[in-house]
Amino acid sequence: MIWNISFHDNEHLNNLTDQELHSFASPRLTLYGHTSAVTCICASTKPDLVVSGSLDGTCNIHAVEDGIYVRILCPAGDPIVNLQLSNERHILIQIEKDDAYLFLYSINGDLIRTKKLQNKVVDMLLSDQHIILAVNHVSLPQSTNKKESTISVVTRIVIQHMLD
Repeated sequence: MIWNISFHDNEHLNNLTDQELHSFASPRLTLYGHTSAVTCICASTKPDLVVSGSLDGTCNIHAVEDGIYVRILCPAGDPIVNLQLSNERHILIQIEKDDAYLFLYSINGDLIRTKKLQNKVVDMLLSDQHIILAVNHVSLPQSTNKKESTISVVTRIVIQHMLD
């Protein structure tokens, strides 16, 4: 659903009644296309697109202004857990099932590159030129004594050029 949001009275945004909430945010368009639950969504008014990912493994692309269906992307059929849309007309899709992968597409539906991930991605951003990942690296226990063994998790921020 695409909602209209009115900011004509932003002094009273806390504790809105149902009637006030309806005047503050009202549905404008309902978008269709997934056959399973939607897991993530990203919108941008610069390229006028909204992209949504689903457990059905599809990424649907619609125009924000009028809700017109643009296209569908099906990276691998596995559930889409995260996606990002850049102002430079790229879509980054993360899937996870047995393994985790990133797929970089143009908004025209052209697959630019695929990358298998070695670590758990917590979140991601897509800038005009770079992919920024927050990843958790889990190291296995080093001690042979089960009572003293610990698993350590290190979170890293990884920045790389989108075409590297």
